[in-house]
Amino acid sequence: MKATTEEWRQGILETDRSPRRGEPEDIASVIAFLMSDDGIYINGQSILVNGGANFH
Repeated sequence: MKATTEEWRQGILETDRSPRRGEPEDIASVIAFLMSDDGIYINGQSILVNGGANFH
């Protein structure tokens, strides 16, 4: 049983700033950046990886 319908998911995509659904790789790339030397100076921040969604 699915918790949501395809129609509902499409409606959410129409209100989001991103033209696609999020994928696990989207989260993984942020984690990889934070764990790399490039992210070493970032501490104690909330980073929303949500495609610009208007809800949390």
